[in-house]
Amino acid sequence: MGGLTARAYPVEKPMRICTLMLLFAVVALSSCVQQPAEKPEKKPTTSQGNQAETDPASLVGTWGTAIPDEPEEVAQVELKQDERWSFWPPPSQRPEYVDAKQPSQSGTWFVRKGTVFLRIEQSESDKIIPGMAFAFDIKSVSSDRAVVLWAGREMRFRKIR
Repeated sequence: MGGLTARAYPVEKPMRICTLMLLFAVVALSSCVQQPAEKPEKKPTTSQGNQAETDPASLVGTWGTAIPDEPEEVAQVELKQDERWSFWPPPSQRPEYVDAKQPSQSGTWFVRKGTVFLRIEQSESDKIIPGMAFAFDIKSVSSDRAVVLWAGREMRFRKIR
């Protein structure tokens, strides 16, 4: 019987060492946790001010936006009344073998709380897959102009038709 106890003891010793190392790691890491800074006062975002004003019907149409530093390079997005959308990048940004009359991406769209969402159903890119969505915070919309925020950048659109 004494032999069994002696053989079991070496197995327990590594377990104790692992437990002590784990306890040490928890104590060491908990002392590294940063305390949250005082929360700054929340300022309303630009889109919150437009929530009640944004009528989805005001977005229906074909909109164009120029690429920064290349004003002749225009991308187009068409938002239809039936909540379908299509996107055409500037011709210089599409492969030559692609039919330029066909949209690069398409899907469904809707507006909620001052944000327009474009849900992807079809894309010629393997990096933009069905089910993904783009969200644009609406800053302003008029009959021929729209300004949105996307990924922290302001984008300006003009209505083509």
